[in-house]
Amino acid sequence: MPWLFDDYNSAQASQEVTVKFEDAGRAMDREVEKMVNYVEQRLKPATRQETAKLLRKASRRLARLALSLEKREQ
Repeated sequence: MPWLFDDYNSAQASQEVTVKFEDAGRAMDREVEKMVNYVEQRLKPATRQETAKLLRKASRRLARLALSLEKREQ
């Protein structure tokens, strides 16, 4: 694959990935905001507590994923 060694194409692909990653981050921010609003306005207190537990569990998993990604860069 000669394009792998073409500096212009590599730089362009990197820029496209960065833009897509930024878009994904913005989309995640919007979805989190929607979820917060939903939890605050529509869930009963007991359900909020269960939701908080699930979010903490997801947070731990995301932290492990981030650590794994950082280790790959070293």
